[in-house]
Amino acid sequence: MLELRKLRINDLWVGLESGSDEVLQHLNKGHSITDAYEQLERLNKAGIRHNDIFMIGAGGKGSAMKSAENAAKLINTTKSNLVGITSLGFFEGSALTKEMQVGDFTPASELEILEEERKLIELIELEDMPFYGDHPINSTRLMGLLPKDKVRLLQAIDDSIKNSSPSFLQGSATRLTL
Repeated sequence: MLELRKLRINDLWVGLESGSDEVLQHLNKGHSITDAYEQLERLNKAGIRHNDIFMIGAGGKGSAMKSAENAAKLINTTKSNLVGITSLGFFEGSALTKEMQVGDFTPASELEILEEERKLIELIELEDMPFYGDHPINSTRLMGLLPKDKVRLLQAIDDSIKNSSPSFLQGSATRLTL
């Protein structure tokens, strides 16, 4: 890590995806949550900022609150420089898409995805941390600086829930990428 710093690399984007070992293993990410904590701490010690990316809904149906808690713990403990989120998407031919198609993986509903995002924002405790939830496949696009914009971001999610149809909220949007 110090060699990277000597090369003037001081800002990395890290696709953490989740704060859960179970989800990381299921997605075949190739690292454990322990690995993530260790490597992010190495970056911190070397003075290299890390911008961390998470996939909301990656745990599937019924995992929203625990996923948010695990991700927030990772973010707060490792002092993320920036957090970006995207909703879980499905790619043609991927193992996860095949699991979904045969009923072995049930995607989170849109309501669960919004609730997970809301809980994550509530639990982030860092100062002056940019939060980007503006990926094109997210149903509600958000950007702000935490904690300054926390109330506004939470209100945007609440408004999205309030103004969406029950059928949309209870279903799962098609995020199949060809």
